[in-house]
Amino acid sequence: MEHYNYNGKEIIGIDHGFGNIKCRHVVFRSGVKAYDSEPAMTADALYYDGKYYVVGEEHKGFVSDKSQDEDYYILTVAALAKELEFRHITECEAVLAVGLPIQWIGAQKEAFRKYLMRNELIEFRYHGQEYLVRIDDVQVFPQGFAGVVQRLGDFKGLNILADIGNGTMNTMLIKDGKPMSSRCYTDKLGVEQCIIRMSNELLAVSGFAMPYDVCEDFLRRGNAELAEKYTSVMHKAAEEYSDTILAKLREYEFNPEIMRLTVMGGGACILKHFWNGENCRVQYIEDICVTAKGYELLALNNHLNRKTDREIWEWLHEKSESQTLSMNAFLIEGLRKLMAQEANKKPLDVRALAEELCREMRTQRLFVLPEGESPESTVEAGDDIPADILDFANSF
Repeated sequence: MEHYNYNGKEIIGIDHGFGNIKCRHVVFRSGVKAYDSEPAMTADALYYDGKYYVVGEEHKGFVSDKSQDEDYYILTVAALAKELEFRHITECEAVLAVGLPIQWIGAQKEAFRKYLMRNELIEFRYHGQEYLVRIDDVQVFPQGFAGVVQRLGDFKGLNILADIGNGTMNTMLIKDGKPMSSRCYTDKLGVEQCIIRMSNELLAVSGFAMPYDVCEDFLRRGNAELAEKYTSVMHKAAEEYSDTILAKLREYEFNPEIMRLTVMGGGACILKHFWNGENCRVQYIEDICVTAKGYELLALNNHLNRKTDREIWEWLHEKSESQTLSMNAFLIEGLRKLMAQEANKKPLDVRALAEELCREMRTQRLFVLPEGESPESTVEAGDDIPADILDFANSF
């Protein structure tokens, strides 16, 4: 199980979508409903601050400011519950890595950060398990960009990135792996706009409102087991939406003859199924969790801006996962002190110092280091983000 832990703090990426909440390992719909007593018809209720919350049964409506009500805070607690359950962690310090649409982040970044940091300690119960999380920091990054930050080296020449979520489409031009800060756009052209159009046209044909889930599933799969009179209308609506997306991209100077198009987000499946992309160089990123993973990577690199901290972290992640989990803040702080004391020695051997400290701490029983385990990396190549790219992510 891959995830980032820095200096004893879990780095948890949360992509607060209008349609779905995505973390590294879990995805659920962004609807939330509160109850004063435990709901009888679900075992998936979250208990927090004296109330029960059922999340994931429907999508949240579009809002231009995610901090304007309580919903996204409760959804954040729910994301922590589900992700920490997956990670088998019930108590931790956490760094939240989140994002906002590219053109909103400048005006809303600080307010959203304060919104998510308003309670340092968060206690909740989920699936009968009590959890305690201390929020150490919240870092906010631009949507879309975070999803490709680890593969920018593949963006040779001129590229245009379209991140199509449920509420918005974020567009960015990328030249030779470098995002162009003056060519970033956010439009209210998310998947919901396609479903609204489809629902209205189906209503005119059938006289009844087609369930949202049926329309959503049709877009995801590209087909549905329905009568042809319905699927033909749905197919036409999806094609028209795809044409609208491409028209907007052309407004931003997308030229398929000289540019490559990358499409990600929940809307990627619509273009893949319903747009004739002939004569275009197009790639689809279908991992719906890729943006949350990118947030985590950006947050990790922000913490690793000190050379000594990077060396410590890299040494830790040469160990197996069980060893890494055993090496707590005592080790980190002790190793940092040793490195400061040995700083006048050239070259400074971080790994030798770390092994020495581990032996000393095992003797003092400050932690138990499993014996006989072969080294195993828990991270992938490419986790190191160039300084200029990291500066861009933090510049909004």
